[in-house]
Amino acid sequence: MIDPLEAVFVALKADAGLRALVGDRIAGKHHYATAWSRTQAGLVVAPSGGTPNLYLPLQTLRLRCEAYAPSQPEAMAVWRALIAFSRAKERFSVPLASGQKAFIYAFLQDSGPSFLWDDEVNMDVVAGFFQCTISEQAIT
Repeated sequence: MIDPLEAVFVALKADAGLRALVGDRIAGKHHYATAWSRTQAGLVVAPSGGTPNLYLPLQTLRLRCEAYAPSQPEAMAVWRALIAFSRAKERFSVPLASGQKAFIYAFLQDSGPSFLWDDEVNMDVVAGFFQCTISEQAIT
């Protein structure tokens, strides 16, 4: 069985639009107190439930996506790049560190954006949810 969250990270980090805005700062939690600079945007993607499929070997993950940036316009630019990724990508494979390939059926927007402020790191955040349907089995 593949790691579906690894597949999501690989897919997002490979997107040119997102890379232009956040570089390699895409992770399951932010690293602004340690490795990431507060002057740079980042994207945090964390599982937030999902719907199990009892009949097929696939998972539909609900993902909370948080675009961090020094200002709301910059955070919104990351959010728009995430929307563009979701609309451009459908039924594609990504290589995993294990040498296997994961198959992503869809990465779809599941909510509108919420504008937040993170007091811990003093940054603007645009947050929302996406659903990602991924095969549990590696493809060849």
